[in-house]
Amino acid sequence: MIELSNELKKRNIDLKRYMEMVGDQAKFQKLIQSAAVNKNASKKKQAFQIPKGINNITTSPIPKPSADIIKADIKRLKDEFFEHKLAEYIDIYRGTHAMMKFIYTFEKYMEPELKRRAKRWCDDFNYANHALEEVTKKKETFVPFQDDDMIQL
Repeated sequence: MIELSNELKKRNIDLKRYMEMVGDQAKFQKLIQSAAVNKNASKKKQAFQIPKGINNITTSPIPKPSADIIKADIKRLKDEFFEHKLAEYIDIYRGTHAMMKFIYTFEKYMEPELKRRAKRWCDDFNYANHALEEVTKKKETFVPFQDDDMIQL
């Protein structure tokens, strides 16, 4: 436990927030997977019969959007992030996963429009990054600092 504590301090990791991030990523992946499954399907197998003469009812794969369209959407999201100063309300982990900063006791005092915008931004960013990964096998990395804020050495 002492070694774990030292390693967490050394890497500047808040264990509680890390666990929340892992859970949020798992929840997002589960959401993506559940979208592919028919939610109306019963958990019990139903007996059914397919009428004779029914053949060739399939679909071809849909075309994937170009990576340029997805990257343009991510660029728009980055611009929106800086324009609305969402860094105060959103954390970006590993440069590829967005999560709302959330403290229950202060949620009531946050402007509803700002809360909606930040939640929607997180969902859109995670969705776009997932789509980019499906198309290119790579995610877009986003460092939430503008060039003006960077310190030059």
